[in-house]
Order: sequence, then structure tokens, then C-alpha cells
Amino acid sequence: MQLLASLLACYPEISMIDYDAQGGTIDFIISLSIVPSREEYDKFRELVDESILTYHSLAGIIGGMVDVSLEGHEHTSFLHLKRDADTVSQGEIRMLAGLTVDYFGDALLVEHLPELPEGTELPYDSIDRLMGSLKKSSTPKHIIGISDGGRVMIYSK
Repeated sequence: MQLLASLLACYPEISMIDYDAQGGTIDFIISLSIVPSREEYDKFRELVDESILTYHSLAGIIGGMVDVSLEGHEHTSFLHLKRDADTVSQGEIRMLAGLTVDYFGDALLVEHLPELPEGTELPYDSIDRLMGSLKKSSTPKHIIGISDGGRVMIYSK
């Protein structure tokens, strides 16, 4: 649960995370103030696929599931970047967050968390450790993290 809270605090581009322990997947959900055209979505999906393939090649990662999908609702949409929990890394998440900012820019619905007290740092350093312990821990089968109104909320299904 701490992992989802840390990811949402460090990467405000991600509005929701859905971790399915049984399926072994993590779904990073990005909220957009637009519904991209099919052409825009296809170009972004190709960019994500190529970027992850390159990242995996450079990092020596073999395999790994990648699924990009779009869920549109009138004037907003939710971009789902689903990865397998075994091979996803913080570097890859940072890259995906950067790609969404570069590609969608002002269309991202970003939830900024309140200013941290002086001397307090975001938990970037602990994310890799938490990701490593994800498989070893007895986490609930399904956890959802949501960034809302400057707060991070974690729910267990």
C-alpha cells in the first residue's frame, strides 16, 4: 500500500493506480481533459510501445506485458498504461510519466499535492525497494490508489 501512495505522491501525472496481485499487473491511469482522436491515441500507443521496448533492451529486461488503452467519457478520458508487476521499474514509470507530459501537455489533469514542510522529501528512494518487496509481501489481492483533492487514498478490494 505504501508503494501506491509513494508513486502517486512522486508522479502527479498518474491520477490512479490499480494493482492486481492475482493477475500480477499494475495499471497506471492518467486523466485527460480531452478525448484524443484515434490517430492521436494510436501515435501515443506506438510511442509508449517503442519506448518501453527500448528501455527494456537497454536495461536487459526480457519479456514483460504492456497494454495501453483509452477510456473516453464525453470531454474527458482515462489513459490506462498497464504493466506486469514483475518487470516494471521506477525508471520506466518516470519515463512513462514524462512521455504523457510531453505528448498531452496541458490536457493532463494533474493533481498537485500540498506543499511539503521544509526538510521533507518525496519518497523517490524507497520506491525501488518497495517495488522489489511487492511480490514477497502479503498484500491484499487488489489495491487501488487515488490522488484526489491533494490527498492520496488507498483502498483494498
